[in-house]
Amino acid sequence: MATVRQKGSGSRADSVKSLVGVSRAPLLNPLLLRMRIILTSLLLSYIRGALGVPFVRDAIRAVVSATTLKKKIEVPEPGSTEFWFHIVISILLVLAGGVFAG
Repeated sequence: MATVRQKGSGSRADSVKSLVGVSRAPLLNPLLLRMRIILTSLLLSYIRGALGVPFVRDAIRAVVSATTLKKKIEVPEPGSTEFWFHIVISILLVLAGGVFAG
């Protein structure tokens, strides 16, 4: 005797499989996961090794120092109007953070 399936009785995996045309099983293959972990660790160790070379490290520092602007930061004197303006803004930001966090 044949059973009739209702319209909503299929599993979600079946519907995804029918829409995409492939199942998600290859994404969960242990060999692919292991290869992804190995390649990621090799890439990170290569980057770590490259940063350990003094020439590369000095080149990165030179680029970063050339791109950052070195200008003097002006700090307002305590008790001035600008000082109290910054204090009030800081207090308002801390309170707003507390409101949104809690």
